[in-house]
Amino acid sequence: MKAAVLTNLNSDLEIMELEVPELTSGQILVKIKAAGICGAQINQKKGIKINPKFLPCLMGHEGSGIVEKIGKGVTKVKEGDKVVLHWRPSKGLESDFPKYKSKREVIGSGLVTTFSEYSVVSENRLTKVTSKLDFPQLSLFGCAITTGMGIVDNEINLKKNESIAVFGVGGVGLNVIIASKLKNAYPIIAIDRSSAKLKKSKELGATHFINTTDVKNLEEELKNIIPSFPKYNVETTGNINLIAKSYECLSSGGTAVLVGQPNNNEKLILENFVSNYIGKTLLDTSGGKINPDKDIQKYLDLLMSSNINLENLIYEYYSLEDINKAFKLIEEGNDFYGRVVIVFE
Repeated sequence: MKAAVLTNLNSDLEIMELEVPELTSGQILVKIKAAGICGAQINQKKGIKINPKFLPCLMGHEGSGIVEKIGKGVTKVKEGDKVVLHWRPSKGLESDFPKYKSKREVIGSGLVTTFSEYSVVSENRLTKVTSKLDFPQLSLFGCAITTGMGIVDNEINLKKNESIAVFGVGGVGLNVIIASKLKNAYPIIAIDRSSAKLKKSKELGATHFINTTDVKNLEEELKNIIPSFPKYNVETTGNINLIAKSYECLSSGGTAVLVGQPNNNEKLILENFVSNYIGKTLLDTSGGKINPDKDIQKYLDLLMSSNINLENLIYEYYSLEDINKAFKLIEEGNDFYGRVVIVFE
């Protein structure tokens, strides 16, 4: 099978032919149909939250496909089932880590990977779904959609007419916007440096917009919209300065949720902490605390019944062979919105 392999940090992924290993207890062979590229993979490539000793390795944690074969002990799915692959643990066995082989070496893998034509996945890292959605849209339920929806539902429990600002309206941020609209929150403030992302956030439910390239004082811009600052801020970029702003620009008793990951060794500085920040909460999200076996199908049904066009969440499609072009598009921070998705024939 063909696979995209991370062989060296800060280098292009290498397209290799790999042998699919024999299945062991709790493992499932999935024919991958589509895979989204999450910011986590960009960070892996940069060496954030990955130890170089695990290279070379496969990547990807957000995908969709068809079950090809099941290993010993698997009861959750059967051959032919349509599944969503996710990094959040769910029901089922947790298998050993699979090891693939190239012509020259062993290629490591996690319990779920998606940048390959086939993937050996742990039973507790996939969920069967019933849907007529195309596979690229289904793949987003592995992380982008469920994280955004879960933050709003499970981690802050946003209610009608409560205020929220989203710092960075990319793959996860747009889904926070959608979830906030479904909760009838107000105002829903989109903050980004990209006019394309802000335009897309308006289509998906944001009520106010701040383009950070056009403003000198973010605090004043927010106060012009809501003088007491929002009750909830969700920060998705990992930018240290914006993380600090997301915490500073909260109403009394408010909560800032961190989604993006800062670079290694960066320090977060909150000035005048004791006098200014009493009663506020700084929360590091855990994928929206979703239960994949329950929430993936629930959100699928909710978004379909709400007539949300999930095509609006996908900016571009690439083949596996062109995955480095997709990474480059994301890394350069071009004026695009939503997810970039790898599709397989």
